[in-house]
Amino acid sequence: LIDRSKPDARLFSHKCGTAYYLPTSRSVAAVETVTAAAETLRDTDARFASLGIGLTHGPLLADFDWRGRVKRSFLPVGVVANDAARAAAATQNDREILRTLSR
Repeated sequence: LIDRSKPDARLFSHKCGTAYYLPTSRSVAAVETVTAAAETLRDTDARFASLGIGLTHGPLLADFDWRGRVKRSFLPVGVVANDAARAAAATQNDREILRTLSR
């Protein structure tokens, strides 16, 4: 799901997948699509019943190449990334965050 949304950067581990998007209208649409797909997966497949979605927004530090793309050798870091990890394990608020981003 994450790869299909074409994030600007991403990280996968045995516990989670994390996607980073630069602030563009394409990114908001991609986040809406991947979030809806993850919610559908969680709601329709018992194997994913505990799937948490941690959605946050804000400033991150990143290293960019000369074309303005996030370099894969240095993933974005910052409080926002930590907040997303915590949000995935807490009460799901991804719909509220999406409404904020859509405005």
